Amino acid sequence: MNKYIILTTQRSGSTWLVDTLNGVENSKAYSELFLRTDKKLRVAGANDVEQFCQVSGMRPFKTFRYLDRVYGGNECIGIKLMYKQLLRNPEIFFYILSRRISVVHLVRKNSFNVVLSRMLKSVRGVAHVEQKLEDNSRVYVNVQKVSRSIRIIEAQKSFFRAILNFFRIEHLEVNYEALVDDHEVLNHILRFVGCNGCIKYRSKLVKIDDRSVSDKIQNYAEVEQFIKKWQSLERN
Repeated sequence: MNKYIILTTQRSGSTWLVDTLNGVENSKAYSELFLRTDKKLRVAGANDVEQFCQVSGMRPFKTFRYLDRVYGGNECIGIKLMYKQLLRNPEIFFYILSRRISVVHLVRKNSFNVVLSRMLKSVRGVAHVEQKLEDNSRVYVNVQKVSRSIRIIEAQKSFFRAILNFFRIEHLEVNYEALVDDHEVLNHILRFVGCNGCIKYRSKLVKIDDRSVSDKIQNYAEVEQFIKKWQSLERN
């Protein structure tokens, strides 16, 4: 069975993907192993391994021992890893190379939606739900600040694409938008990571709300053209 990492950034659909992959027969997927703080209640994925922050020892040795234990089973096993977590724990990159771990690079084409989702999460105080919220939260979009956040996200995507290609790491880049729209994309991921079992259960996680972008932004009329630029990328 294959061992893999889902490499991504926040608000890119990774928690739902982890929960879905964990529901496949002979498969385990872990969601929040490398958070800086102890988060005992995980909303998605397997829950039978403690978080890295709870493990004693000295890096990088404890990192390799920890990951060897995580990947020690006979199942198809994957973990979610954020860009920032990999940069904070660079020894994981050498683990990927030495153990020939494959990578699912999960991205959103529309980086504006990533930023908007983060802003709404800060207002709501909720990241994931199992049923839609009756929520009318709206945020004010400062174009200068949002543009800076988008540039950072785009730079991160480009940087990690370059790293994966330069070191010839086996990887598959997946667009969140395509994953949502086309079930065959999920089948492609399953084939790539070597999960050949049947899906035992579907993730219970749902989108928090289906409102239009204009309904989520207080000053939509002021920033409409800026937003439409990013929406056009999602359609292309």
